[in-house]
This record gives sequence, C-alpha cells and structure tokens, in this order.
Amino acid sequence: MSDKNSDFSGKSTHDDLFKAAYRRHDGNDDLCLDLLKIICRNFILDEFRLDTLDLEPSGLIREIGREKYADLIFSLELAGEIASEEVTADDTSTKFIVLLEHKSRTDSDAMLQLLKYQSLLYEREGRHCRVLPVIVYSGQAPRWSGDTEFQQSLAPISGTLQREMGGYFLNFRCKVVNLHEVIATGAARGLRTEVVLLAMTRVWNTDEKTFAEVFRRAEELDKWTREWLLPSVVKYLLSHNEQFSREAIAKIEKQTVAEEARMMPALFEQIKNEGLEQGLEQGEKKALVKVAENMIREGLDIARVCKMTELSREQVEKLRNGLQNH
Repeated sequence: MSDKNSDFSGKSTHDDLFKAAYRRHDGNDDLCLDLLKIICRNFILDEFRLDTLDLEPSGLIREIGREKYADLIFSLELAGEIASEEVTADDTSTKFIVLLEHKSRTDSDAMLQLLKYQSLLYEREGRHCRVLPVIVYSGQAPRWSGDTEFQQSLAPISGTLQREMGGYFLNFRCKVVNLHEVIATGAARGLRTEVVLLAMTRVWNTDEKTFAEVFRRAEELDKWTREWLLPSVVKYLLSHNEQFSREAIAKIEKQTVAEEARMMPALFEQIKNEGLEQGLEQGEKKALVKVAENMIREGLDIARVCKMTELSREQVEKLRNGLQNH
C-alpha cells in the first residue's frame, strides 16, 4: 500500500481521485477500458483492438515555463479489418486518441481548453490520428450545463452571419459523459473502477449509506485493486465530509463486509503510527537544533557542533548565519 494512498491528511480534490484511478504509469492502462466502455456502445468497441489500449503522456502545454496537463489521454489501434481499409499511401494506419477532461462543475472555458489540447495532439501525431474530445462530468448539479460545441462558446453573431458564414468557422463537438447518469442507469456495474465513479457522484451528499455502498462495491474487487484504490476513495470522501470520524468509517465497514475484506482499522492504525513516528522525528530534530544553537552561542566551532548533534555542516552554518542576523 503506497504512502500516497494511505495519507489521509490534506484535501483530496475531485481531480485527485480521477487521476489516481486512471492516470497510472505502472502497466495498468487497462483501467482506462472502463471509461471506453462508458463512452462507446458495445458494437463500437468492435472497431478497436482493445489489447492496444495505451496511456499517453498528458503533459501538452507549456505556459510561462509551467506545463499544463490534460486529465487523461489514451489511444487505441483500429481493428485489423478497418485498419487495412484506412491504410494511407505511406502505409500508416489511423490512431484513435481519446482526450478526457474531468469537470466537477460547469466551466465556460472548457471548449477552448479542449481546442488547445486537440491542436497539440494533431500537431504531435500528424494527420494519421482521430481525437475524440470527452468531458467527464461529476458536479453537484445533475447535468452539465456548459457548451458542447466550440462555436457555442464563442462571442455571438447575427443569425444572418451564422447562416451564411457559420460553415466556415472552426467548430467541433464534445461528447459529455455524465457520471450521475452512468451510476443511475447501472452502466458502471461490473467495472473495476465503479467504486470511484460512485464516490465522485455521491460526494456531494455523503451519508453512512454512501460509505456502506462503497465498501460493498470494493469487496467485489480483487485484493490487489482494492488495496490501492479503496484508500484513495475513502480519503476523498472524508476530505469533503469532515463530520465522519475514522472510527465511524471503520464501524460502517465492519457492519458491511466480511472480516477478511476489511481494511480500515489496519489502515487507520498504520496512519496513526506513521504520524506518531513523524512527530517524534520532528520533535527530536527541533531539540537538536536548539542544542546546536546554544553551542554556537557558547562559541564552539562548527566541527564540534556537527559531531555533538549529528547535524550536517550546511545545517549548522545556516543556524549560525541565522543567529548572526538577529
């Protein structure tokens, strides 16, 4: 179990959970298949070679020295029969790229954001790709109320101009996946990341039933997936619903799942011990710093201070300079 997943301190954002589940770089790109199954109807899946699903680098845009990341980009190859029909003159087949941007609220800049990302993907891949822009929505409002076409997001023009010139203006449509509908219709049942999608839609009105359902869904997962995914989900729900204590969550789990599938008591005890050890280490360090400062005031040389406190020469020199400046 990674420290990142088991650390319950700090806030876990909606994007944090989404990326923790899907933007992985350890050979588990197949989890993106869950999203593809939600985006595409079953007969559409036959158009792809699902075994070629590959997580793409998400760093796309550099602005003032800062790289911006798309939430999720993955690609697939077309099925053999279709790919052979689409082979171009230079014997390069079409690459299908899914560009997903998660939104927990309506964003008026979403279409412009997706335009930037698509432009850079086409620039990177050339004309031998097709990019499908998708917004995955999980906001508090039941539906995405933003634009779904690029031209809708632009400054308005007269009806006459739109009729006569509209076809010349740059445009694209964006597919919206509403996670509220996905959960309500049962479209996520059987998916390994159903527990993630469930949490993202219930976080706005979390109660004991929410945690119980999360634990039941997680119990259906294989042990390995449950151990890295469930801590992220629980941290996310707790960070947005602070009225729940760790003890209360452990009690709900105990009442919900079989003993061999329980994780919360051991997880919380691990966090408690890690926090205690970290606190002790920090306390010891503060005590050593105080001793070193006193030794410096007494005029002891740096080498002796280092030997007595086991602080580095750089640390001691920094302390000495700090004392001299006061």
